[in-house]
Order: sequence, then C-alpha cells, then structure tokens
Amino acid sequence: MKGWPTLQQAHFLAPVALCSLLLMLCPTVSPAQTPHLTTAQWEADLQFLVAQMRARHVSLFHQTPEGTFGAAVDRLASRLGELDDDQIVVEFAKIATMAGDGHSGILWFPPGDTYYPLRLRYFENELYLDSTTKQNGSLVGARLIGVDRTSSAELLRLMSGVIPHDPENLGLVLRYAPTLIVSSNVLHGLGVTNTSGEATFHFEKGGSVFDVTLQPEAALTTLFGNIEFVGRVYSRIPGWIDARKDGPVPLWLQSNDRNWATYIPTSNVEYVQFNRVLDGSDETLADFFASVFASIDRYHPEKLILDLRLNNGGNNTLLTPLLAGIRERAPINRRPHLFVIIGPTTYSAAQNFVNRLQLAAQPIFVGEPTGENVNSYGDPSVFELPNSHIAFGMSTRYWQDLPGDARIATAPDVPAPMSIDDYINNRDPAMDAILHYH
Repeated sequence: MKGWPTLQQAHFLAPVALCSLLLMLCPTVSPAQTPHLTTAQWEADLQFLVAQMRARHVSLFHQTPEGTFGAAVDRLASRLGELDDDQIVVEFAKIATMAGDGHSGILWFPPGDTYYPLRLRYFENELYLDSTTKQNGSLVGARLIGVDRTSSAELLRLMSGVIPHDPENLGLVLRYAPTLIVSSNVLHGLGVTNTSGEATFHFEKGGSVFDVTLQPEAALTTLFGNIEFVGRVYSRIPGWIDARKDGPVPLWLQSNDRNWATYIPTSNVEYVQFNRVLDGSDETLADFFASVFASIDRYHPEKLILDLRLNNGGNNTLLTPLLAGIRERAPINRRPHLFVIIGPTTYSAAQNFVNRLQLAAQPIFVGEPTGENVNSYGDPSVFELPNSHIAFGMSTRYWQDLPGDARIATAPDVPAPMSIDDYINNRDPAMDAILHYH
C-alpha cells in the first residue's frame, strides 16, 4: 500500500502531505495544544526522531548526505534550550523533511482555534484569498502579497522546508502551504511573526493594497471541512464569504469527498471523479468501477474522463481491476477517447495509477503536473515521539512503476491550469479542453 495509513491504523491529527486520507487529513490523540516540554524532554524526542528516521527509512540519505543531516541535528540539539515550543516543532519538521521525499515527514497540524480566519489557495503559483469571515469578505479573490515582513514567494520557500515533498516537485507544498501560512504557531515557529497571537496579512486587489491585522480564531476543521478526506477543502465554509460566485457548480466541486460517476448524454461522455484509491464504507473500489464499466457498456460514450485532480492516494493494491477494465474496452482505450485530469494533488497511489495506466492504456493527460515524482518513495512507517506525541512517517519502499523514468512529475499532454478567475466564475478549463478536443 502506498500512502499514509488511515486514522484507524495510526493516530495523528492530520496527514500532512500525503496520504490517503488520504491521506490526509477525525478522532485524534494529538495534544490539545502545542506541546510544552522541558529542554530535556525535547532532547529525548529529538534523539528518538533521529533514531527512528535511521531505522525506518529505506534509504534515508538518498537526497541529503549523511554528514549534512548529522550536522543539522547537532546544531538543533545545541539550540534547544534557546528555542520556544513553536520553533522547536518547526525545526523537528525541517529535520524530518531532510529525508527528501513526499511520504517522509511530520504528520501534525497545530490543533485548536489557532488559525487566522483566512482560507487561501494557489492558482498558477500565486496565493489568493478563497474564503474569509464577513468582516473581511470584501477581500475574497485578492492576491496575498505577504505576511508581516515576509513576501509570498519567501513564504513558499520557507514552507518547502517543513512540508514533505519529492525532489523538485512542489505540488504538495502548494497543496498544504495555504493552511500552514494561516497557522499562528507555524508562522511564529518560522520567525515570520514575533508572536503567535497576531499577524498582518497584505493583499492586493484591483490595483490597491490592503493590510489586515488578525488574531487566530479558526480551527483546522473550519479550513478543511471534513478532516478525514482532504478533498473537501473546496466546500463552502458556513458563515464565511466565498470568492466563488453562485451558479452551476462545476463537476469537480460537486461531491469531492468520495468517488462518484455520471454519464452526461449532452456530451456523450462518462465522467468519473476518482478521489481516493480506497474502498468505500458501503462499496469496494472494484465494485464502484464495475458500475462505471457497466455504464460505459450501456451508453457507449465517446469519451471516458477520469478526474484525479483531488486524488492524493490510498491503497495501490486495489488498482488491478480498474486497469483491466479499461484495457479490455477497445473503444475507450485509445486516443482520443480516454482522458485523465491531473494536478498537484494527484499523488501517492494516484501517481501509481497514472503510471500504470500508461502501460495498460492510451490516456491523454489534461490539467497540471502531478504532485509526485514518477518513481518515488512511499509506504510510510508511522511513529510518535514519546514526550510531545507528535507523529512522523518515514518511507519504507521505493516504487518504480516505470523503471528508469527520472521525470519529477507526470506532465499533462494538454495543459489546462485553473486561474483565480476560472475558480470565481465556476469554469473548469480542464473539462473545457477535453470537451473541445478532437
């Protein structure tokens, strides 16, 4: 299985990066607040973290030389007495991220109402305000320039040091940075703010700059919706102002916490939103796709569209019947009839599916690059630090679906990035590109 264990298998507040949530992201045994420990307790946790990284990762130094890693650990050990709790947690995350892959790192979001009331989102590598409270609702759709004295570009660089990701692929950083950028604890721990009690966010909208000073008052569950299934981050937040206009909701936003499918007679296409490589509570993944194939056999659609843009993984051992069903249907298994929508959240077992589909079928990929290297580390082993009880994961296997393929991501054959204007106006450039593809 590639991807983080489910919460029934491991205890952590939220999967950071990566998993079958997906990954990600729920009953929990995490501390009720950022842990406050003595220096000796933090020292013991650091020693435990390093020992577990060495023992569990299948190739810990595949990206970072052992000497560089050891020097970083020694520097942190010498400074623990000088750092506060927020700073220490961030530094632990940096140490874990030195493993150098998207399945190895910290598995913990700060708990409590410790988030600034802003839901941000990346569009074309710029951060925009997607949703906020009524008090600042006039700013939805605005571009984030920075926080206090730190620019948005520098914030992305800082977040890449604490969010696990594959080499040269920032897909997972783009996915999780918007949440950590509004975490009062993380901003304080990174030195972006002087305190965890207040921050000033700088926005640009319509050519004017607006500064908003806020105190943390939102919870992680507010920003994410259903924490267990990360895909739901696109649902509206009750009582907040949303950038997206009212009107017909695009298919990819209609029910993104489960796998679902529909035949669209007006376009003669079968649309499948494949959000997680997992069995459902009332239907196995094989049974779900059996119903999809039955629909294809009945309606004979001109195009099959598999939407994986929100799929960050699960259990790749469940993929075989899906691939076989596609391979056996010649009218669909050829260009230009099989389309797969991908993006920076397409990750883990979803990346396995993308890889294996290229061996079994003739897909046309549409959208944005995936969030993982084509061949990559996975199957994380999860552990908890003895004093702070913060969870981490370390990869135990290297997957090579396409041996020798050094690509840092699967790139789309038909690029169709979503802009902030597309999002606001309920347009889906990926679907538009597919429906007009001949």
